[in-house]
Amino acid sequence: MKRCKTTSRANPAAICLAAALLTALPVPLQAGSAVADAAGRVMAYFYAMEELAAFCQAVLPTAAPGLGVSFAGWQARNAPELERVQERFAIELAADMGLPVVSPEVQRELRGNLRATRNATAEFQRDAIRNSGEARARESCVELDTALATRESDIDKRNPDDWVILFARAPANPADVIGDWSTSYARCGGEVWTLHADGREQLSVLDPQGSYGYVGNWSLADGLYRSQGVDDRGASVKQLGTIETDPGGTLLTVTISQQSQTLDGETQTLVTPERAVTVQYFRCDDAAQPAHYDFSAAAANTTKGTDEGTPNDSQNAETPPPTGAESAGPAAEPADDGDTVRRGRRRR
Repeated sequence: MKRCKTTSRANPAAICLAAALLTALPVPLQAGSAVADAAGRVMAYFYAMEELAAFCQAVLPTAAPGLGVSFAGWQARNAPELERVQERFAIELAADMGLPVVSPEVQRELRGNLRATRNATAEFQRDAIRNSGEARARESCVELDTALATRESDIDKRNPDDWVILFARAPANPADVIGDWSTSYARCGGEVWTLHADGREQLSVLDPQGSYGYVGNWSLADGLYRSQGVDDRGASVKQLGTIETDPGGTLLTVTISQQSQTLDGETQTLVTPERAVTVQYFRCDDAAQPAHYDFSAAAANTTKGTDEGTPNDSQNAETPPPTGAESAGPAAEPADDGDTVRRGRRRR
């Protein structure tokens, strides 16, 4: 996966990007994989829209007076999605270089790729605007203002084939999910999730504002993920959902459609199929040492006054995975109350 270090107006194919622009023709991207190609095209589209909006507001402000508002809304919707694309590209780049994502070499190459894509896109778009003439440029500004007001102009909608390449998902097999995962791709941080081959699992969040820990047993069969265990308060937790993985095995998309907890004899439903929770996890680098919340299930049960007897140790949970004829139900869209892929799936 080599980054083009120069661009050429005489030879557009030398530009390391491709964009679906309002005023420009696509430019072939030269890279080493389908994922890199797709990421380059999506990023170029985002940067091209930025460049055209900046031109319209600076040079032809009367062409589309409302463009500032429509572009601000579009940027707010699409900037988080662009970050996802960049993260996906970083993982691909690290795999190509055979180094951890967080290594200085990968981060340096990543910055160079992003800078080259942005600069080449801006140059290509500026040339296209100049060559179109003022009349066509004004029309483009009006078209842009209209387009940005709808979700059809969002980066996933305008680049559906590339989106499939970047984030294609298929039901995961047990062997696909064993290992360390986290919601923060760059440092194996955020919400950390470890699944062992013997059926044990551990989920942790280390946060000065309030840490969280969960240990239990998991299973994955017939497309359904089942988990049962205990959290750091001594609550008994049951979860049911699905796990999907990308073709490269570096992303997991977990949808929890049912989750309940029992604490102090009271059972509470936390997640239902109608308000499913979807979380995206990145595979941790082999060199990473994920940090888990070190709590004792025995101490938690004793402190909270829950079940009597000898509770499970946090590192060797004996709780069997849930069984029965449960159904994950329809995979609902994440609730619009903060249940995004970056939040994690801890629930109280």
